[in-house]
Formats: sequence, C-alpha cells, structure tokens
Amino acid sequence: MILINTVAPVAEIGGKAYHLLSMGIKNTPALYVCPSSYFIGANRDDVRLAAEIDRLFSDKKLYAVRSSAVDEDSSADSFAGVHESYLNVKKADILRRINDVHASAFTPKALAYRAARGLSAADIRIAVVIQEMVQAEYAGVINTINPVTDNPDETVISVVRGLGDKIVDGSADGSTYVIDSRGVRVQGEDILSRRALKRILTLAVTVLNEE
Repeated sequence: MILINTVAPVAEIGGKAYHLLSMGIKNTPALYVCPSSYFIGANRDDVRLAAEIDRLFSDKKLYAVRSSAVDEDSSADSFAGVHESYLNVKKADILRRINDVHASAFTPKALAYRAARGLSAADIRIAVVIQEMVQAEYAGVINTINPVTDNPDETVISVVRGLGDKIVDGSADGSTYVIDSRGVRVQGEDILSRRALKRILTLAVTVLNEE
C-alpha cells in the first residue's frame, strides 16, 4: 500500500496532512497521502501507484491534489501559494498531478522561499494530499494572530465566494473580517453570517488545541 489515510510521522506525510488527519474533523471528505518516502530512489513505482488510484478513487468525482511538505504549515512557515495545488482533478489525471505537485517543491519560486526563510534545500521532503473536492459556497484563510500587525488579540478571516484558490495565490482580496473583544469589523462585502463566523472561530480553536 502506497497511499496513507491515517496519522503517520510528519516526515512521511508532511505538516498539512499530519494536522488534517490528527484533527479528525467530522463530515470532511476522506483524504489519502502519497508519502514523501515514495519519491526517494527506487521507492517510486508509478504503475503500482496508478493501480491504487484506480482502486481508491471514482471516475464520477473530482479531487484536490495538494502539497504537504515536512516543514509546511508549521508554526513558522506556511508555504501558502508556493507549492502547486490542483483543484477539480479527474481520476485519470491524479497520478500526473501528484508528480506535478512534488516537482513544484523544486521550482525557483519554492527554493527562493526556502532561502528567504532560512530553510534547508539540501533534503526537501514533500508528500502529496489527494482529497475529494468540496464545491464550497465560501472558502478562505483564517489567521488567529493578525498577520499584518502581529496583534495576538485579533483574528483575521479572508474569504471569497466559491473556492479559495484566488485568495491563496493573491489574485483576489475577498472580504476581510477582523474579530477581537470589541466585536467584528468587515472590510469589503459582508458575505458571512454571524453564525458562520462563530463556527469558523470554533474550528480555529480546535486547530490551535491540536498544535
């Protein structure tokens, strides 16, 4: 078995997959991880991996294929928009996109990010996450510390209608919610209900408690 769907060491499945699997959030699509060790030397066997993809995934569904580097989504480094992610991927294209995501860890952009952050490029280990797509009504990014001011008392949520790739790659600003003890301040269109905001904040606490 190549693809992993349970919690494994970060060195095998990367930071993103480790946190997603560790949280065990209900009502989320199952995810599988192509581990970092698969891409090392003789471990790579695309024929065998293709057979597993054929067995585990459906021709009738679409998938997200995303990076999960060992040092990605850590307390210090996010790699947001650095490695490639592919959305709405058909089953027939999953294998190709797994290899594309892995290759994106070695692009000039990714290596420059590592250099700027003082991260080693000598032994880059990256896993790849495959997860069934959710055709989201809203998507976005939450920061439990204001990323602009470093204010730990402000939570900032950036959100757009539909999928969140435009926020991650910087092509759209979306709507921004700043939440603190004084209440909620909105920059841009107010597209989220207060009930939705409360649920998002509750989820953020769950993530923090998992750290």
